[in-house]
This record gives sequence, structure tokens and C-alpha cells, in this order.
Amino acid sequence: MPATIQVGGHGATFVFTEFTGPNGTGSVINPVGVVSYATSNPGVGTVDASGNVSAVGAGTCNIVGTDPGNGLTASDVPTVVAAATAQSATGVLTANP
Repeated sequence: MPATIQVGGHGATFVFTEFTGPNGTGSVINPVGVVSYATSNPGVGTVDASGNVSAVGAGTCNIVGTDPGNGLTASDVPTVVAAATAQSATGVLTANP
């Protein structure tokens, strides 16, 4: 489920999880390599090496996690809204073979 986070908030944390079956089914498997994270729009949200997203400006951005060892990629699109109070959320990037 896409997260909604607020500008100036603590952001969201995305956890990259791989499964043996399609659409988040089957057993959880460990990544083979170091998962790398990227954002499509750093003006809206930035993401660090641990999957922690910081809300920068209102809008949407695509957060992508990639395990190069298994060749699997997953993504989610958090929405960042302007607000006066901080909020945090957690999302799961689900990757399947």
C-alpha cells in the first residue's frame, strides 16, 4: 500500500522483501546482494541506503529497491503532502521471481 507522508515529517521506511512466489506469496527469501534504493523525484522524496525516505516537497515519487544478486526489483509510490505536523509510515517493496 502506498504511504502518505508529510513534508517536514520523519518520512517513510520501505523494507525490500523477496518471496519465492508471485505477488508476495510463498516463502520470504534473503537478498543475494546489497539492496540498493533509488527515487524518481528527489524534489519530493529522497531515500537512503537503508530504504528510509525523507519528505522534501509535495507530490509523488517512485521508490525502487533492487537486489542485484537475484536480479529482482520492486517499487512503490509514496505521496508527500504539505502539513504542519510530522508523520511516519512503513511500506513494503515486494519482489517476486
